[in-house]
Amino acid sequence: MQRLTFEQHLLLMEAVNRFTNEVRDRVAAGETYLQDTLTTLEAIENTIAAGTIHIEPAPHATTAGPTDTQSGEAA
Repeated sequence: MQRLTFEQHLLLMEAVNRFTNEVRDRVAAGETYLQDTLTTLEAIENTIAAGTIHIEPAPHATTAGPTDTQSGEAA
């Protein structure tokens, strides 16, 4: 399992916080269909703040590599 560095954790928290605030403002402006999204984002914020987030790789994740194995400069 890969762990986030302190800086990555803070950046993730800030990004989710900004997104949550944007959705919160839209809900307050009358876009009530976003209420479920806001609730989900707030739960994610709380999980990240608690430091308990674990992101597992996708079941069939593969590492993509270059298909061209030749190296050097183009002619």
